[in-house]
Amino acid sequence: MTARLALFLALFCAFSVGWGRLLWYLDERSNIVRSLTFAIMTRSTRTAPEIKSALLTCAYLACGAIGIVGFSIGFGLDPRAILRTPAQAGLLITLGIFAELSLSSLFMSLLFAVTGLRVNPAEAIGEIPWIAGINQLPPMIRPLAPAFSGFVEETFFRGAALLILTTRFDVHPVLAILLVTLVFTVEQLLQTRTAVQAAMIGAGCLSISFVGGLLVVITQSGLAASLVHASFVAFYFRPMGRSPQALRA
Repeated sequence: MTARLALFLALFCAFSVGWGRLLWYLDERSNIVRSLTFAIMTRSTRTAPEIKSALLTCAYLACGAIGIVGFSIGFGLDPRAILRTPAQAGLLITLGIFAELSLSSLFMSLLFAVTGLRVNPAEAIGEIPWIAGINQLPPMIRPLAPAFSGFVEETFFRGAALLILTTRFDVHPVLAILLVTLVFTVEQLLQTRTAVQAAMIGAGCLSISFVGGLLVVITQSGLAASLVHASFVAFYFRPMGRSPQALRA
């Protein structure tokens, strides 16, 4: 392992862990969001939960965008190449969406069969802090938050990190996909609070990582994978926009 590859992996892991804990820190340990929330409330008709959730969502997206640009420039990957349009993009995106949804359902079914879990998936996932926060957003932008988050996550993990590993360091695609999958899953699990939540999010991470990784390796672009991830999240977490009573129905 070269020193530069070791540096990339260390920075990649450290940034991902920090990103995964960002919302928890800003929500529970930092006074910045609280102060901004009250400042905006004095000039807005929105409620404190709406403003706070919007600020946290913006912070999460901004952190991901910084990671995309910073790692791409720092390790010699043109950020514009990450989102170039591949040939047959429409077909690849359509197939990718169906593949991620199918794999996620399969992994979830296996999880329930092996563990004997008897829970409402929408309710369990809806109690994850960042997802619960999305339910506090104004209805007009509520459906967009998870889709944008999925797009940014995919662009960073597969569009930037995976391409850096395979094109800048010549890491074998299979090994690169496994490495990125591991780090991506950890980043997501850091945002859960129960074993059930972790198991369900982990199942989704595996399907997203497998399909997204293949799309990036095939197209040498992160665009198709990012759009598939955004569509997957928007579809899979569509109950988020409902009330807690509807989730329990």
